[in-house]
Amino acid sequence: MSSNGGIAGVALAAGAGTRLRPLTTLRPKVLCPVGNVALLDLALDRLAAQCGGGAQWLAVNAHHFASWIVDHVDDRAHTVVEHPEALGTAGALGGLRPWLDGRDVLVTNADAYLPDGLAT
Repeated sequence: MSSNGGIAGVALAAGAGTRLRPLTTLRPKVLCPVGNVALLDLALDRLAAQCGGGAQWLAVNAHHFASWIVDHVDDRAHTVVEHPEALGTAGALGGLRPWLDGRDVLVTNADAYLPDGLAT
């Protein structure tokens, strides 16, 4: 267990979604809906079930269409915009190091669709 007693959840959402073009020229991949729910919302729900909700427990990194992601997330999670380029998983977690503050971290790709969440 981490020094401050909680697990932080991080949804990786900075990718450009190049394999989904032209759809991702119109919106970030993580805001594409599955069953009328954005992939990012599904990811935040997965993490919240394990870590707790809100910006104290959840974080999202953004790059492609970053302002859309920041607006969509609002106060549900701490957001970090990677600029001028996306930093990858290690860079994302490195950029969140002060926010993580020594906590253990559960990471999910925000563009992953897991119909049963993290259930096994």
